[in-house]
Amino acid sequence: VAVELDEAVVSAAESIKLQDSIDIEIGNALDYHRKPSEKPFDCIFVDIFDGANLLPCEFYSEQFVVRLRDDVLKPSGILVQNFHTGNKKLASQLADAKDM
Repeated sequence: VAVELDEAVVSAAESIKLQDSIDIEIGNALDYHRKPSEKPFDCIFVDIFDGANLLPCEFYSEQFVVRLRDDVLKPSGILVQNFHTGNKKLASQLADAKDM
C-alpha cells in the first residue's frame, strides 16, 4: 500500500502502470490505518518532505512511530525513515529522531 497526498503523483504512477503492483491510496499518511482485512506489514517506508525539503515533524513523532509499531507493522516489522542532512535544520531533525 502506498499513501500519497498529491493526486498528480498518483496519476504519474498510474501512467506507468505502478498501480498494477501497488495499492495506492490518496490521502494523508498521518491518517492511514490498516484495514481489519489487511495483514500487518513487514516494512513501512516513510519518504515524505515538505516544500522546504524537511521531513514534517509529525512523521517522526513518538505518537506516529508508536502507532505504526502497534497498529500497522508485524511484531518483527521494520520502519524505514528517509532522513538526510546538508544543513543545520536537517541535521537537527536527524538528531531528534535518533533520541526517540
